Parts: sequence; structure tokens; C-alpha cells
Amino acid sequence: MGCSASSNPTVASITWTSPSGLANGQGGNGQLDIPSADRHTHNTQFNCTATTGNSPSDSRLPLTNSTSLRVYVTYPSRLLALELNNLATNLTVDESVTSVNVTCRSDGRPTPRMQLVRKHDGTVLKTVTGGTYTDVDDDTVVDHVISPARCEDTGTYMCVSDNQLGPEERRALSLFVNCKCC
Repeated sequence: MGCSASSNPTVASITWTSPSGLANGQGGNGQLDIPSADRHTHNTQFNCTATTGNSPSDSRLPLTNSTSLRVYVTYPSRLLALELNNLATNLTVDESVTSVNVTCRSDGRPTPRMQLVRKHDGTVLKTVTGGTYTDVDDDTVVDHVISPARCEDTGTYMCVSDNQLGPEERRALSLFVNCKCC
């Protein structure tokens, strides 16, 4: 990325900084080089500062002027977890006694589109639209509560995560509901 400035007196240096300190590109040419972007290091705001030279005859010098640039490092969505009542395993519960919390977590930039689906009938239980760019690496979470669990809730529950930068990811768990008799 380039940063340039012109002034009278002439620009003596152009530096790039980030919250972690000086960035590539110091030395006056105004170029910021990120040869291999890292989502933890480079997903931040960079500041370009142009500075004029000093002059003993002019106390106003050096003059400085800055501008900033926000960099978002994109990466494919990753499905981090699918859980039934905070367990990443299939679950068996008693009918009408227990609530079941179905939770799916994913990350990615842009934020992934996520769906919780009851697989046996294709019912979409919940959707998170995604597609946003955030300044922090927060997980995207989608929750669905089955309360109380009924016989007809027995089945496979699937989480789907995708932000179009990589392959769609899917994970499934089964819920077994012990039905009351008579």
C-alpha cells in the first residue's frame, strides 16, 4: 500500500505505524509491504505519517500529517463446535423433563452465514446471516432451545457454516428422546 505527501518544506520521511509499533515501509518511500498477511497481526488500523525536515530558523518545523487505513484480513469460516447441552456428543434425554440447548460456534472473516437444521425433515431452526467485517476475532454463535424435549424432537441436528472463502462446513449430532409410555 502506498502513502504519499507533498509539502513546502519538503517531506523528509513517511512512516507506517500500527498499534504494535512501527510497520514495514519506514524510510521515506511510503510503501507498506505485507508479504504474507496474518489475521492476528495485520487485522488492524495502520497510520501513515508524513514529516517534514527540521529547521533551526523555523520553530514550526517539523510539520506532521497523518492518515489511517483499516485492513481486514479475510479467512475461510471454520466450524468450531456443535454441542447439545454443552456436550460435543450425541445426547439422550427424557421426554418432557429436560430442555436441550443446541449451540453452534464458528469463526471467519467475513463472518460466516450459519444455520441450525433438523436434518430428518430439513427444518431450519435458526439462521445467522453473516457477511460482516468486524475489528475483533469473535466467534459467531447460533443457539436453539428445545423446551421441553418431546419424542418428535429425536433426530439429527446439523450446523452449516460458510462465508464463501472456503468449502462449506457441516457438523451433526443426534438427539435421542426417551418417550413416556401411556
